[in-house]
Amino acid sequence: MNTPSGHDGQTAPAVPASTAPPLTRYEWALLCSAYISQCVAFSFFFVALSSILRGNGAELADLSFIYLLGVAPALKFLWAPLMDRYGFGRWGHYSRWLVLMQTALIVTLWAMAQLKIGGVPPELAAGATGAAADMNEAAAALGGAGGTGAAAHPPLPWTGLMLGCLAMSFFTACQDMAADGLSTRLLSPSQRGLGNALQMACGSIGFIAGGGGVLALYEYAGWQTALMCLTVLNVVTLVLALFYREPAHARPDVVVRERMLDYWREIGRFWVRPDTGWRWAFIIVMLQAGVYMAYSVMSPMLVDAGWSFTKIGQVANGYGTALGMASMIGFGWLLRHWSLNRALHVILPAQVVGVLLLAIPLLLKTGALGAGLPEIAQGAAAAGGTAAPDGAAAAAGQAAASVAQTGGIGDIWITLGVAGFMMCYMPMGVLVSTLMMGRSSAHAPATDFSVQYGLYLAAGYGAGALGLPLAQRMGYAGLLALAGAVCVLMAVLIPVLHARLGRPPSAATARA
Repeated sequence: MNTPSGHDGQTAPAVPASTAPPLTRYEWALLCSAYISQCVAFSFFFVALSSILRGNGAELADLSFIYLLGVAPALKFLWAPLMDRYGFGRWGHYSRWLVLMQTALIVTLWAMAQLKIGGVPPELAAGATGAAADMNEAAAALGGAGGTGAAAHPPLPWTGLMLGCLAMSFFTACQDMAADGLSTRLLSPSQRGLGNALQMACGSIGFIAGGGGVLALYEYAGWQTALMCLTVLNVVTLVLALFYREPAHARPDVVVRERMLDYWREIGRFWVRPDTGWRWAFIIVMLQAGVYMAYSVMSPMLVDAGWSFTKIGQVANGYGTALGMASMIGFGWLLRHWSLNRALHVILPAQVVGVLLLAIPLLLKTGALGAGLPEIAQGAAAAGGTAAPDGAAAAAGQAAASVAQTGGIGDIWITLGVAGFMMCYMPMGVLVSTLMMGRSSAHAPATDFSVQYGLYLAAGYGAGALGLPLAQRMGYAGLLALAGAVCVLMAVLIPVLHARLGRPPSAATARA
């Protein structure tokens, strides 16, 4: 790649999207495989890897790097103009970027597969029985501050893991941009509805494969087999992209590629508008801070509760995600009839309910609620501006401890708690996208939306990275109490700040 695509005399003028020919079956197959690959990495990081490392004795604070891996993809809009600007001459543009990134991903996954990460601990395979399970319960009684019997596991290859995951995160972000750029140029307006539906469906397949699929393979066949299966999944996309001949209309216009400096200037101009500024930035950063803190400890808590890796993937990555997507669709329908202010007053308190649904059954199962319920009661009361009576909090703690001593709570309640948590927090994605579209200007809508959503994702991953070391120090109960208190505070504060923002440029989209 020595010259910008379009400056070598080889590139024909781009065909407008409205006159682009229908996609061939080969092009649909290429886009579907790319969509699957897009979601594999994030599910692998946040569901599979966190569970596997916790099951191999990792401390909670050591897992925080996983959430920092989401920052690079969230900020990919900063270097997206470079991919639009530079191509590979007559060989193509976005499809060649796709080949390059898929090759890098495959090499990275193969290298990570060579790392030595132990098999399934006996306590997980046997349902958390024996001396190791007793160690887990003792740690959980302190709020989950410790590891899972780290002495029984060989040392983890942290350096190799971190380098591999960083590379995987960056290459996935670039692959995502290449796939999105290609699909945007190939899909005509009449095909975009089907294209978006396929992106959601194939993304769900990738999410399940990277999370639940890897956990099941790891439990039954080990780390290397699980990672090699992910490698093969990416090889399919590479082969399809390698033999694809990118048509002229799939390449970006020369005029668009010359506007890189204008793009970066637009990013700065966005934040000085009356309808954005520090208030809107604060809202974006804090919308899901409490929820991400709670989500960060969900998989480690399920491991500490003695669940098998397969079961964790089935519930967190399967049932929970499916029900969460159903709630997103339902909430999207309600948004047709609600104002955005009303939606904020519904979805923000729903996040408080979601944290409670996740916390109570898991803390009861691990035995941590008996010691931690007074903290939760005091934390929620402090967020609401009241003081909880010490006697009532102590009585609640004794009652929870009694439940834990008599065998804890059934797994069905944990399953319902996880599903309820995801049903309560996932609709926020629909609302926040609607709010951001309303603040995207007519002359630069893609830039404005990318800037907002990138900050939103980076803040969420940052909150998750902060939650794990806090759980190490405060215990699970203390961290979940803090997460609930943050959700309560934001449910009160964010609607007030939102009401004080200036009128957005597209008032029809962002109605009050």
